[in-house]
Amino acid sequence: MSNPNDGHSTVAATLDRIISGSNTTIIEVDSSFVASPEFIPSATWQGSKQGYYFGTAKHGTGYYKDPKQQPPTSATGGNDITSAASNGQPVKKSVRIAEDNNEIKILLEQLEEKNKDAVVVELSARGIRAAAKSLQSIYQKNVQQRATFADEPQKYMDSEVQLYEHLTGLQAVGADPTLYEHVAGSQLLSTLIQLLEHDNADVCASVVSLFLEWIDPSLVEEDFEVLSILKGFAKQVLEAWESVLYNLLRFQQENLQDNDDDEDDAEQDANNNSNNLKGVENTLSLMENLMELDTLTTPDGGLLGEDQPSAAGYMVRESKGKIVSWLYSQLESESAKEALQGRCLEILAFLSQNEDVYESLPNWASLPPITPTSLEDEPRSKKQKPSDINGIEDLIQILARYRKKQPGNEVEIEMLENAGIALSSCISFSKDNMSAFLDAQGVQLVIRCLKERVMAGGVGLKLLDFFGDDPVFKRGAEDIVTASGLKYIFPLLLASRIPKPSTIGIVSKKEKREWLGMIKKQTIRVFYALTLQLDDQSPEEAKARFLAKFIEDDLKHCDRLVELLLEYDERARKAEYNFYRSSEVEEETMTEEQVALAAFDAKLKGGGDIYHRVAAITAYVCTNSKRCHERVLSQLNMQQSGISLLKTALTEFASSLKSGGRQKQHVDHLLDSI
Repeated sequence: MSNPNDGHSTVAATLDRIISGSNTTIIEVDSSFVASPEFIPSATWQGSKQGYYFGTAKHGTGYYKDPKQQPPTSATGGNDITSAASNGQPVKKSVRIAEDNNEIKILLEQLEEKNKDAVVVELSARGIRAAAKSLQSIYQKNVQQRATFADEPQKYMDSEVQLYEHLTGLQAVGADPTLYEHVAGSQLLSTLIQLLEHDNADVCASVVSLFLEWIDPSLVEEDFEVLSILKGFAKQVLEAWESVLYNLLRFQQENLQDNDDDEDDAEQDANNNSNNLKGVENTLSLMENLMELDTLTTPDGGLLGEDQPSAAGYMVRESKGKIVSWLYSQLESESAKEALQGRCLEILAFLSQNEDVYESLPNWASLPPITPTSLEDEPRSKKQKPSDINGIEDLIQILARYRKKQPGNEVEIEMLENAGIALSSCISFSKDNMSAFLDAQGVQLVIRCLKERVMAGGVGLKLLDFFGDDPVFKRGAEDIVTASGLKYIFPLLLASRIPKPSTIGIVSKKEKREWLGMIKKQTIRVFYALTLQLDDQSPEEAKARFLAKFIEDDLKHCDRLVELLLEYDERARKAEYNFYRSSEVEEETMTEEQVALAAFDAKLKGGGDIYHRVAAITAYVCTNSKRCHERVLSQLNMQQSGISLLKTALTEFASSLKSGGRQKQHVDHLLDSI
């Protein structure tokens, strides 16, 4: 730095602070080998850059090279960046600024002038009311100017900039959720909803960003009282979902147009491209927040109230399935970035777990294609068009990528896991999806992954949990047997030949234990599904082949069933005991019946659910094989237990099942037979 007594020290210190605080990494190099660009595009002032001045000229807005500020050259033609005292080593140069050509002073004045017009919202009830009134006034002015000067954008651009600045200023409200009640009591939300239909995509993107900032489920953890207000915000946004979806498609469409424009507009296109991509990302995050908030409010009827669809179900219904099509279209797109594809899979995994989604969109193997005019209702023939999107096939293909190899990084691990969740949910809730899964040889793919003992085998194991009532689920269970799947799932029951998780994602001992626990529980669920679906009419003697496996190797699989039965019985009892000792029971608001239900729920979550399924598997084996029956009784007697353990578990299981369903009938039959 220059001497503190230097008359220029104040401005020099300012320059040094700006340079030090910038995000640009300064690397000392020989400038004879590196040519500085004549122009650096930048929509806003990002701090001073040595040798440049900020302004707007023929190349647009940004930093232009200033010949007056170029450093002197050395005898070799390069910039002289060393001094004699430094022994040839680069040193930090002193900053000397001539007052008659003080570019830094000019830039600082420009920055002050720019910030002078920035909108600052007073964080108070009065400030919110004023902001709401001001935003509505500017919006009405902009609408009027756009209508009057439709072909002269320069005449309404000022009001459009004001709109953008006001929306940016409102971001600060998210820092103080105590102001939300004042937002709810003003006209601010209704104005923002109207702005979602604005012709300027940047304005719409700012509104989406604002909603994302305000509707944050994590705020509920800090202050539960804010939940009711957030619910009101979210409900209004959901009711305007058609506009949100329209903007999502518009952001992407304009992004594609920017990529196709001439190179002459490259700098401006880069800025537009970034804004549109941010708009897409924020819309997806807003979707996730709405669904998460809906889950938090489920005990009170969800965001839309009792007897109304979930947030996910509403989004799908109101968009006529187009939101699901768009998410899948990104998975198929070669131009979509991996990060966007991963985000879409994450949203699909969340959305697919809502059963009411399939009421309006039961067949994910034939989704309407997304086109630039996809928001317009177009008649579609009953016959599937070649351009239709097969979402089931897309998910299967993601699983197939890892049938012989492990995911290579965290992004691939997340994509594999989310594809497994989405595929498992959509085939469980829809017979159409299940049929498409079987037709695409999904069962054979999972068995192949189990054979290779890769992570995809563990992730795909949940896809074999065919517990549904429709005959298509029976077909799935039979496919496991006919595709030689028993060879690979029976070792899992003995904790042998377990698929290995990726060493990148699962490293600690705790994570490995969780992986093994997941495999064990999911294996039990698959075995229970087989006992539910396999009968004497199953092809290729599937039932007999299944039962024969329990007799092999001195009935060691029967011994394992008894071990699991005792293990999960103990876990369930312990969970119930801990509940009764917890503070929840002491709440005076809970009735005796509510306490009993809560205790049973705690018992199920603590291991009771798996305990019931192990009991059903054991009872099925015992009622169909005399040798297995004798071995199980012998093992129970050795553990000072008996057949009553099975009866108790089956009685509890039957009481928790829906009356009239196949599972209820199956468990009742086992209870009678045992």
